[in-house]
Amino acid sequence: MATRIQSPSKSGPLQATVVKPSRSVKSGKKQPVTVVAEASISVDNLNSDMVADLRKLAGMNQTMFARLISISTRTLANIESGHEPTESVLRRIIEIRRLFDSLSEVISPTTFGKWLTTPNPAFDGFKPIELIDRGEIDRLWSMIYFLKSGVAS
Repeated sequence: MATRIQSPSKSGPLQATVVKPSRSVKSGKKQPVTVVAEASISVDNLNSDMVADLRKLAGMNQTMFARLISISTRTLANIESGHEPTESVLRRIIEIRRLFDSLSEVISPTTFGKWLTTPNPAFDGFKPIELIDRGEIDRLWSMIYFLKSGVAS
């Protein structure tokens, strides 16, 4: 099964085209069937330039950004040079983009890299990037919620 993910326009929804083999009724041979589905998350023209721009916006080098989305530096370099990310990598890129979009409402985007690598007492002294590594990104989302709402945590 092959998957191709693309955004048709700058503000359009993300589309995933899944090609699944199925058996032809007449010949019994496998024939490709294409199914197009729109994801509920909307992203701007998700391509290699967007990934590089997102990384640069955060003030991160490739090594740090690759760590953030749990891939190798080589894989990130390949994505930034035009190779399509796998579906799981694409999901992580989208989640980091959403995180950065929300963070930009409470801190300056130019400080993302520094903020991610600075121990934070609100996270028991852990760095936010360590929370992401540990699979505890929900703690960051919770912090953003409380900062936006003005509710004491």
